[in-house]
Amino acid sequence: MLSVATLLSKGVPLPFTEAEEAFQSLAPKIGRPNDKEVRAKAFLIEMLKEGEMLSSDCEEKLEAAGFKKSTIKKAKE
Repeated sequence: MLSVATLLSKGVPLPFTEAEEAFQSLAPKIGRPNDKEVRAKAFLIEMLKEGEMLSSDCEEKLEAAGFKKSTIKKAKE
């Protein structure tokens, strides 16, 4: 029987590595949504209904509406 290290070095996918990769991609999305982020996303969607805008203009309007830069960054994701 080959060791886990040998299997990994040969590129053989192991169930736990696939599960770990899946968890890593979902980990940031797990949990209760941040209310400020949800409101910022809704604000963005409403603002962009009229058409495209420069990101700098969007950020300016979001900041004028009271959203912090960190919240704006999360809302854009």
